[in-house]
Amino acid sequence: MTKSPWNAIAGFIAAALICIYFFEMSRLSIHTGFSHDDLMNTYLAWREPWSDVLLSNLFVPTKVIRPFGALFYVTLFDRFGFDPVPFRLVCYIALWFNVFLMFVVGRYLTGRYEVALLLTFLHCHRSEFFPFYYGSGYCYDIFAFAFYFSALAIYVRARSKGKTLRSYELAVIAILYACAVNAKEAAASLPAIFLAYELIFNPPKSGRYVVTWLKHEGRGFIATGLVGVAFVWARFTGPNNLLNHPAYTPLFTLGRYLESTATYLNDLVVRPAFFSPASAGYLLLALLAVAALTRNRLLLFAWILIVAGSAPIAFVQPRGLASYYIPTFGYSLYAGILLVRLGDLLTRTSRRVPALVWHSAVFLAIFVTVVPFERKHAAVYRESYWDEWKRIQLTADYYKAHPEWFGPAKSMLIVNDPLQGGNWDSAFIAYLIGGHRSMHVQKLSEMNPKPTPEEIATYSTIIAFRDGRYVSLKPDEVVDPERISPGAERISH
Repeated sequence: MTKSPWNAIAGFIAAALICIYFFEMSRLSIHTGFSHDDLMNTYLAWREPWSDVLLSNLFVPTKVIRPFGALFYVTLFDRFGFDPVPFRLVCYIALWFNVFLMFVVGRYLTGRYEVALLLTFLHCHRSEFFPFYYGSGYCYDIFAFAFYFSALAIYVRARSKGKTLRSYELAVIAILYACAVNAKEAAASLPAIFLAYELIFNPPKSGRYVVTWLKHEGRGFIATGLVGVAFVWARFTGPNNLLNHPAYTPLFTLGRYLESTATYLNDLVVRPAFFSPASAGYLLLALLAVAALTRNRLLLFAWILIVAGSAPIAFVQPRGLASYYIPTFGYSLYAGILLVRLGDLLTRTSRRVPALVWHSAVFLAIFVTVVPFERKHAAVYRESYWDEWKRIQLTADYYKAHPEWFGPAKSMLIVNDPLQGGNWDSAFIAYLIGGHRSMHVQKLSEMNPKPTPEEIATYSTIIAFRDGRYVSLKPDEVVDPERISPGAERISH
């Protein structure tokens, strides 16, 4: 964008519209409470010693899963207890920081404010990003994006000017990358992205210069690659090995990759069966073909960010769009570059329409199309979430009102509850509200085989949800939760 008052005004208006739009779509985030994912995540972090949480962030193998997220949960829980507002506030600030990073990285990569503004608008909010705003269960993705693109911003800012990364910049990038992969393994692609950037924009002149090239152009790749090796060793050899969980067992086949791609693309267009694995593959090939035919290195880099950025999570069981927060930035970057370059071409061939008018018209056309679409689809998730949070809050309130139910080395049997999220939610809340790691909490519905009457009598506390409230039971009053009528789990309004 050329420097002129009109361009500056147009850029300011576009930035203001993006901020207003994102605020309007995300402002409820602070007021949402805990999701059922938060209950599990907080409990899993809280049950481990503080020393293990800290050591796991230094790549020391412990039982802690996703160390930076665990640090987030246990730090805020120890300070504020069972209060969701501080958790939501930190995540909300991080989301705004991510919006800023989208613009900064787009600006450094392309040198064009028009591209940066357009891609920021396209990527800042999606209705299928709803887990970011309802509870903090996807804090891992939010933090991973923040650290990943902070490192990328520092890297591209220096390298786009032809500067060799200095030692302190490498150290900062390495630390940011360590935090990113500790937040979530989806960030593991950063070394590959650095390597791709250099191969595209600063390739070695010949094979004889590869070693020299690696010492200079490859410094970022080597520094983050070493961190990546430490991450892989700590994550996949220790007791927190995600490969032991069926949901994270990878299947390294093209079919699984395309199946995962189709899944998140369907979320992106909000049409459940629009993409098949085959059509998702054709789309990726088409994007590569356009980049090759136009000989546009920026489009090629955006394509690699999509393809390589998806790789760390695309080979496990398919996941929704929110899990692809990092690589789907590549689609927005690709679209922004393509639309702006198309505008440049049209304004060169027909000088009747100034570039500013074209770019402004494209931005406004996309803006007035996307906003109503996003508002409509974002509203779908609100009712079910608020119902879930109400049930969680009701359970927590009853637990807080009965401190006699909790204590060191006490045992609790939960006959039934109104929660519909995770099977162990009411038990997690009991641990967190009670605050005693030595407590033993069981849910009757999850016990197999069921306890005998003699075993039930050994519990110091037995509770059940009846007629809209939690009540304490005697051992001889316990019944199988499957025999309790549906009305017993209805919440009183």
